This record gives sequence, structure tokens and C-alpha cells, in this order.
Amino acid sequence: MKSSVRNNQFKFLLADLDTALTFIDIANTTGNEEMRQRNSQNARCAYDTVLQLMQRIPLDDVQKKEIRKKLTLLRTRLEAVGQWF
Repeated sequence: MKSSVRNNQFKFLLADLDTALTFIDIANTTGNEEMRQRNSQNARCAYDTVLQLMQRIPLDDVQKKEIRKKLTLLRTRLEAVGQWF
């Protein structure tokens, strides 16, 4: 696979994780319970999606480390809002 395609896939995963972290920020700051739950669920969906896609995308060790770092942060924040793993 061309390195530019792999790099774009890697950037997509990072963008998805950044979006999920934004959902968690919104969930933590809203006073609306429905919005909190919806944004928490959206973040969890992104977490699960990135985990699945990581299995299919050939990433180098540096890329895997960066993705795992964000996944760990996201998981910690998801657990803080009541998500179970």
C-alpha cells in the first residue's frame, strides 16, 4: 500500500479520536442529561470504530503508539462518564 494512502488513513483515525475527545468535552460540560448521554455514546462509537479499523490499516510502530495513546486517554475519559469496557 502506498505510504500516502496509509498516512491518510492514519490521519483519519487521529481525526476520529480528536472528534471523540470533543464529544467527551461536550458531555462533561453540558447540563443537559440527554446531550451528555448522546455525546458519550458518540465518543464510545468512535472508540470502537478506531479499534476495529486499526486491525485493517497497516500502521507503523510510531503511528500505532500515537493511536494507542489517544485511545487510552479516550477510554479513561469514557470510563469517567460511566462507559463500561
